Amino acid sequence: MQSRMKTIGRPLAAALAFLALAGGLAPAGLAQAPPTFPPQELDRMVSRIALYPDPLLSQVLTAATFTNEIPDAARWADQHHYLRGDEMARSIAEDRLPWDPSV
Repeated sequence: MQSRMKTIGRPLAAALAFLALAGGLAPAGLAQAPPTFPPQELDRMVSRIALYPDPLLSQVLTAATFTNEIPDAARWADQHHYLRGDEMARSIAEDRLPWDPSV
């Protein structure tokens, strides 16, 4: 996980953690009504990721809905850290990984 945080940055990792919990993705038994925040507080929370490109944010926020797949994907990515671009896409296809493409 530590190496994944270096890749996506601490602010984005914090936003993902917040979204997973606030979005009702908490483990079973911990589900409760999502908290409400005043607009100023919401602005403060999301301002850290506001400058990331929209395509990146859409991928990351979509991946955040698959929290159970992220640890396995992170382990695979750490083991294949030397792959980039098309080579990585080929390796993912060859390994027939079951994850959502956003993950």
